[in-house]
Amino acid sequence: MTSRRVVLGDAVTVQITALGPLSIDGHAVEGSRLPALLLPLLLARGRVVPTGVLVDEVWEDAPPADPLGALQALVTRARRLGLTLTATAGGYRLDPTGLDVDLVTAQDLLAHARAALGAGDPTRAAEDATRAVTLWSADSTAPLDGPAGRLYRDLVALRVEATLASGAHLVPEALDHLRDAVRHLPTDEPLVELLMRGLVATGQESEALTVYARLRAHLRETYGTDPSALVARTHLALLRGELGTSGGSDRTGGSDGSSTPDRASTPDRTGGPGTSDPRSTPARPTPSPTTTPPTTPPTPAALLRRQTTPLVGRDADVAALER
Repeated sequence: MTSRRVVLGDAVTVQITALGPLSIDGHAVEGSRLPALLLPLLLARGRVVPTGVLVDEVWEDAPPADPLGALQALVTRARRLGLTLTATAGGYRLDPTGLDVDLVTAQDLLAHARAALGAGDPTRAAEDATRAVTLWSADSTAPLDGPAGRLYRDLVALRVEATLASGAHLVPEALDHLRDAVRHLPTDEPLVELLMRGLVATGQESEALTVYARLRAHLRETYGTDPSALVARTHLALLRGELGTSGGSDRTGGSDGSSTPDRASTPDRTGGPGTSDPRSTPARPTPSPTTTPPTTPPTPAALLRRQTTPLVGRDADVAALER
């Protein structure tokens, strides 16, 4: 790729590609530590990033003997690339003036998509999320770790969620991206539940059941627990044939997307909690609202919350511990 700088008036715009291999004006940034330093600084948009956060991002659980000195050496390398990094009392900041960063563009599109979904425009939300996902380099594997990975997973999930809420056709590529995210985080229950609904919406009920079984096995092996109430409810609706195949489930509400739920791990994804509108099967008539008072279903966040259970029948054991 050739080097290029865009001149806007008297300002020179530095082109930074951070979605995929990091490059500055078309020149690849070698190694892994310098990109790991720059990504959180770019995402901060001129705000100070604490030194401890930067050390964790660069070296994770194996910092060097002198982390501050090693971090300073990386900052010096970054300055040689033409970037303006300033040391503060608690960390470092990267001056965003004159920087054109695709990572920041993806961030903005994610914010716009969330706002659109919260405002009842799932079609616009899906379009913005799709535009952001396509910013990742076509010749590279999208990251699933670190700040860029978290951004990518949020966009992938929001794209599917908004498409389901709009009732539009869910393209195979969108589901493939979500499958990759679930493979990377097999016990992320909101991601798994969303994948199940996406599979059902595209007529792949058998795989949706397999995805649920795989989640249950992972949870029992890793944490000794069962899937949350939210996932269990979606699984039960699948078994009863209550999940639709035209763009959503009982949690997507109408085509305006106004009742699309959040992911528990990202509470602001849709701008508000969802409500459900379960569809009845022909064999089970819907009770009349005049005879049955309406009830408000629990939000997805509440369904994902695990409640503790009291110690029942263990009085003797408790008394022995208190002696």
